[in-house]
Amino acid sequence: MEIGCAVATGRLVDEADLGFERFDEADSIDASHATDEARGLDGIRRTLDDAECRQFATNREHALLVLAVGETVAIAREHPEIYVPHRPGAGVNEADAVSFSVRAAVFDLAARLHLSEQTVHSHLHIADTLQTRLPLLRDVFVAGLAPYLQVRAAVEASGTVSDPDAVARYDAEASDAACRLAPGAFQRRMKRLAQQLATEPLQVRHDRAHAERRVEYDPAADGMAWLHLYVAAVDAVRIDARLSRTATRLRHEDGQTKTKAQLRADAAVAWLAGDGTPTAAIVRPYLLVDPDGIGQLEGYGQVDPARSGRALRDCPSFGRLYTDPLRPARLTLDRRAYRPSRAQREWLTLRYSLDADAADYTSVDAEVDHVREWQDGGSTDIENLLPLKPRLHRLKSTTGITITARPDGGIRVTTPTGYDSHPPPGGTGSAPGRLDAPPGYADAPPDYADAPPDYADAPPDYADAPPGYTDRRPTEDTGGPPF
Repeated sequence: MEIGCAVATGRLVDEADLGFERFDEADSIDASHATDEARGLDGIRRTLDDAECRQFATNREHALLVLAVGETVAIAREHPEIYVPHRPGAGVNEADAVSFSVRAAVFDLAARLHLSEQTVHSHLHIADTLQTRLPLLRDVFVAGLAPYLQVRAAVEASGTVSDPDAVARYDAEASDAACRLAPGAFQRRMKRLAQQLATEPLQVRHDRAHAERRVEYDPAADGMAWLHLYVAAVDAVRIDARLSRTATRLRHEDGQTKTKAQLRADAAVAWLAGDGTPTAAIVRPYLLVDPDGIGQLEGYGQVDPARSGRALRDCPSFGRLYTDPLRPARLTLDRRAYRPSRAQREWLTLRYSLDADAADYTSVDAEVDHVREWQDGGSTDIENLLPLKPRLHRLKSTTGITITARPDGGIRVTTPTGYDSHPPPGGTGSAPGRLDAPPGYADAPPDYADAPPDYADAPPDYADAPPGYTDRRPTEDTGGPPF
């Protein structure tokens, strides 16, 4: 090591400094190899230590983010007037005002943090659970000792534990195991422990979970997408078994070249889309095809020429526009008409489904909304209409949130707390992708002095990490309490 440092710095080394007078060439080569190996070992130890320290910091920052989400929603719940202004004749009672205030706060957080509302809801659930049921796990999370994925897994598994004494035991064991076990081992242990401590019958828990069954569509790259089903395990097993047996039978047909996975996917598409059945043509998504054969699929985006051609040939349920979109004749109605016409609905669906920047706010099954409310003098004109997603329609009408179409495409969002997704030139606001930190955080001290209440005494730094972390590194699911 000493020789390596001398060589690296270019310092001349006297033979006397080495503790011996001479060494032959073979010894020199061996020493050089040993020095290189020692340098490499020293370097990787430094980077490993740095990675551990940064993981500590990441854990802590994630904890403070989750708790900040919880604090924000708590304030919105206590002061609904922030998001829900009093409007004579609006018919919003106190309970509705609180509900809309919470929804507006989640929407505001999602916009500011560039997260989905689903992710914000997840953070909120974790924050509420940590604050009310799992304070020990909360403390190790804030201290940086437990990673977010461990904490989330513990919170999810804790839902079946309701007895106060059982919750306290779960909290104690989860806060210890989260600092020691690898993710897979930790999740298995928490599930086992939650099942042991559960007091609610399995049937009751299943019925509650079954009420949340749903299908979710998730666009992917290269003209592909995922379709997720959250259904009862019995039904999922039946579906999986039928797909597998159908694919196995088709694999033995003469000339079959598809893999089993491809056959399973094709069978699922045929069954769900109703190919060859009377129920196949009950929806009308739009597919615009340019002269090169590239398609723009409503609700998705660009699809390849082969799929475009197949859709136009085989799918009568598609609204097909081969050339420039046909603009409906009557897009402006007088003040006597409140409900948009069919022509307006179709045009709005077509216009906004092809606007990628509006995709988070508009939908093909949307409720057409008046940007300027009808009761405030807004007209039923195409420029004053917006096909908002159903969950956003009344949120905009009831709260102080504004959602408007931008002339050059996309959506502009403002909230009563000062957020503006696209502030006008020379104005102020929270523009997407800004490089400046939020107000008040530019000079924030590194010891998190602005942490949520009750955390002022949390460890301000990581001076003992990673050395102090050596006994908390992930291990296999061995040892520890037998729970």
